[in-house]
Amino acid sequence: MPDDQPEETTELTAVDNQERRDGNIAKLISNPTDIVGGKQGAFGYEAFGDPDQDETPVGGTKKFTTTEHVTGGRWVKLEFTAEKIALPDGHFAKVASGQQTAWRTGDYGSGLTIRVVDSSTGWDSLSRFTIRRGTDSTASPTSGTPDYQSSNPFSANGLKMSGFELEVTAVQTTGVVLGRSQGYFEEIFGAATSYGIGTQRTYELSKTASNGKKIKLLLRSEVKSGSGHWSGRSQLWTHPVISVVEDETVTDKTWVIGDTFEDKKTVSASNIFAAQYRSLNKQIGIRFSIEAIKSIIITGESLSGDRGFAFQTQYADISFYGDLVQRSNGNEPEHNLVYVNEMVENDPVPDYEKLTTAGLVLRASNTFSRLDQLRVWLGRGVQVRRLHPDLSAYNDSINTTSEGPSNLFTDLVFYLLTNYTAGAGSLLNMSANSPNLVNVSDLEATSRFLRANKIFCNGAITEKVNIREFIASNAPKFLCNFVLSNGKFSLLPALPTQVNGEISTDPIQVKQIFTSGNILEDTFEL
Repeated sequence: MPDDQPEETTELTAVDNQERRDGNIAKLISNPTDIVGGKQGAFGYEAFGDPDQDETPVGGTKKFTTTEHVTGGRWVKLEFTAEKIALPDGHFAKVASGQQTAWRTGDYGSGLTIRVVDSSTGWDSLSRFTIRRGTDSTASPTSGTPDYQSSNPFSANGLKMSGFELEVTAVQTTGVVLGRSQGYFEEIFGAATSYGIGTQRTYELSKTASNGKKIKLLLRSEVKSGSGHWSGRSQLWTHPVISVVEDETVTDKTWVIGDTFEDKKTVSASNIFAAQYRSLNKQIGIRFSIEAIKSIIITGESLSGDRGFAFQTQYADISFYGDLVQRSNGNEPEHNLVYVNEMVENDPVPDYEKLTTAGLVLRASNTFSRLDQLRVWLGRGVQVRRLHPDLSAYNDSINTTSEGPSNLFTDLVFYLLTNYTAGAGSLLNMSANSPNLVNVSDLEATSRFLRANKIFCNGAITEKVNIREFIASNAPKFLCNFVLSNGKFSLLPALPTQVNGEISTDPIQVKQIFTSGNILEDTFEL
């Protein structure tokens, strides 16, 4: 895309020349202008952070880099060398909020310099500009930022804004080809003359490079005054601020420094900046280059260990491998306790989660020569969900909640169908809080029936059983039927009942009589 018409642009390279007539110190500004103290402290607190929280020792220095957005859509990246100083006793910030230190910069004679790192174009030598924090902070590309907040300890004296006034002491002039930049900007942002001075426009650019990598950029530019421009236009676009959209769906993470990609536009008839390219049927555009990347380091946890078959086998009687492993105590006791000569109390008392435990203490004596099978009554069993609508029916003065021991067969059925540890809850994918395959309302009604007729269930399941077979075979012992109702497990009284659970003594209404006269042969068997 050749263009023989040269133009010049200037970039900022130095400010203040590191020497000022007022003691080699950068000029401070503030609002209100008559504020005596806190200007530099407030600026450093906002720009560099709270010095009390920084690890730099008092008297030590640290470098900070900021990007300042000044008038005319220009920007400059500055490097500050700042010293951490201790506040004297009686300083208003120390008295008001306990602030101990502050940042000091702009004292060129002490090496606390302000250096230009990079800048936009359009700078004039010996011109002046300000950098601010607080009201209309130059850290923001848009105007209208609020005054210093109360969280800034140096604003306690009413300070709203502070900063520095800097002088442009060196610029770099670069010769470029006319028309290409403004021609491209007009194609993506529109004609600058169609907008007011200071208007900002944003253009979204999504590209796939020749190497297949994707990227999405946001280009933001502002209309500036362009008096004296060779094109005759009084309004132009500033060089855009470019930001990358960090979304892996539109921007790949495989870009490396040095990668390039281009965006070209066909010149429109109204684009006077690139009319020569239109006449030659050529395009205008920008070649983008990846100059820096952000690295994300993910540290994985390193795990190591030895292979283990089983653990605590000296007392763990349940194997992960089921019946595939035979144990020495499988058929008879491996050890016999023949004598006890010492007893030590446990502190604290052992608590085995989700188990009901009991203990028998026998002191060494000649009273017992042998100990046969024990019969023990445990008044408080496994904790289950109590389904009886009236919790007082459980006669449990210790625990009056819906979770506790129970003697109703309906609660045992619900526990076996929903519990993840001792029941089929994980297999059926349901729990006590989401029993989607259990008709809970039927079980609640049947709980009334069992309690009203004092039909209780007290016992232990000591062997592995099929849950459905266990419930179906034991339900008749409690005058109940285990059924499937509308695709859900249900337990219903085998007898007609009243609402309160009592057995109904009302006559049974006959709906159909089946005899040998109306039953098809071989279709019914009793």
